[in-house]
Amino acid sequence: MTANANPQSSPSVTTISGRISAVDAWPVKNPIRYTTLVRQPADDEYTTPATVELSSTHSLGKEGDVIQVQCSVSGRYRSYQATHKLSGEVRTVKTADNILTVL
Repeated sequence: MTANANPQSSPSVTTISGRISAVDAWPVKNPIRYTTLVRQPADDEYTTPATVELSSTHSLGKEGDVIQVQCSVSGRYRSYQATHKLSGEVRTVKTADNILTVL
């Protein structure tokens, strides 16, 4: 596999646009990490708008600002045991935590 010379054209890069609904700074690393919740526009008046969490090394704005940013898409595999409420059957649930990091 060869490295992509232009990360903006990579299949693991996407554009996120929407209105900032919350911003939090985490001074646990150098540089400080920012977590920004962005509410994306709904497809129509009957659809709930999606909310995504962005990770960045700089502030993307304040609550209420409308932004558009390029992000790399990554994630972590996660599994856990869950018991079905009616049958009592224990199953392994397989899922992923998606991570959007601002470029």
